[in-house]
Amino acid sequence: GQNPPPASGRAWGLVGDEGLWSLAPGQHFKDHQKQVTSGRFAPVPEGQAAPLSFVTGSRDHKARIYSRTKSGAEFVLKGTVEMLGEVTSCCWVSDQTCVLAARDDHQLHYWDVCDKPKERVKVNLNALGDSIVSFTVLALAVSPDRSMVAACTDKCRVIVLQAYTARQLRNLYGAVIGDYDVPNVSFSLDACFVYVSSSLPQPGARQGYGEDQAPVAAFCGQLAIFEVRTATAVLQLPCHEKAVRCFHRHPLSEVLVTGSFDKTVKYWS
Repeated sequence: GQNPPPASGRAWGLVGDEGLWSLAPGQHFKDHQKQVTSGRFAPVPEGQAAPLSFVTGSRDHKARIYSRTKSGAEFVLKGTVEMLGEVTSCCWVSDQTCVLAARDDHQLHYWDVCDKPKERVKVNLNALGDSIVSFTVLALAVSPDRSMVAACTDKCRVIVLQAYTARQLRNLYGAVIGDYDVPNVSFSLDACFVYVSSSLPQPGARQGYGEDQAPVAAFCGQLAIFEVRTATAVLQLPCHEKAVRCFHRHPLSEVLVTGSFDKTVKYWS
């Protein structure tokens, strides 16, 4: 697809007469053939006011990397990465290196985006170095100091790795994550804790009449908080009546915001 020019030379919004931000689409991208499953902006480089790149992943087994033009007015497609399966998650370990995960793949893929995107290193997620695919990475996060990567899997396991390597620093167990959940993971500001969205089983309602009644599973949303040093769950925080769809930590403080299928957004400190 074609990318229309951004309104008033800005990619992200317009300033109204009263000095308030009015969000408006500056560009449209239609490069993927199937649903986009993930996307992340690169960190803002030193001396810059905004990110220079972003990456998107899709069920079409491709990740696409976009970068700003020299004028800085818009983004253009810089390269395409073909993966073994559906791209499930991505994150950035620097303003020039992104990490990709996909289904049917036992590796994390680090890609440099300097001039022409190229693969920097593949990291085997199996501790013994084999090529068996026994889980899928559904969410990725990098620590604030960029030294660790957390890979949240569909087997109720979060793997904390040293960035750029296959060295597993910790394995965190205790968050309830299913095959088709959309979990989120994040480090605390000091990288001492890991936050993971989880599901908490609740007494289910019963469906049907008389002898035909059957229990219906029900879950509420919670955050599981792990201490990295001891690899233990220090808190299970019930926070929503339904599953947590997304959460994010404030970049400068230990404040969390959670969003849920129960149609509420909550702030935590």
